[in-house]
Amino acid sequence: MSTSSLRVWSQSPERFFEAGFARIAQTRMKGLAINNPRLQVRAFGFERMGPDWLGCVVTPWSILVVLACGNRATWQHVAPTKVRSVTMPSGDYEFMGMDDPILGEYQVCSLMSPVNQLPDQRTAVAFAHQALWLMRQGQSTELPPEEGTALVPDPFIEKRAEGCCHQSLLDGKKL
Repeated sequence: MSTSSLRVWSQSPERFFEAGFARIAQTRMKGLAINNPRLQVRAFGFERMGPDWLGCVVTPWSILVVLACGNRATWQHVAPTKVRSVTMPSGDYEFMGMDDPILGEYQVCSLMSPVNQLPDQRTAVAFAHQALWLMRQGQSTELPPEEGTALVPDPFIEKRAEGCCHQSLLDGKKL
């Protein structure tokens, strides 16, 4: 286990990851086709998860959940490109080990890559915030009972749906 590039954070590493990913964006990722020119690097939402830190990073090439070391004694080292399962209130997630010359050792769970389909920074940040929030939430195993009466099928909708399929569109049939 190599811990020479392991940084241990007593306070939020948010600014460090934002500055580090910004430097990567300006250097080795600059000009690559995978980048979405409408997005900039932004790190946010870093909070303690047990002894470690969990937060999001939006970049022009991906949206990541980052797990950073908060305690050297309890940190679970994962070799670069290897994965481990991290249990969160909403389920188990795969985090990949990273060891970067700028960022050091950390782990990531990719939420989206590439991010070319995102129209703007606001959408990317909103998506990441929502995903991180959902990951941190526990799931109820019991659904509340439904009230009311069953819907009666509408014959117009059923008839319309019968003629609606990809093949009818390819055949040029009108719906």
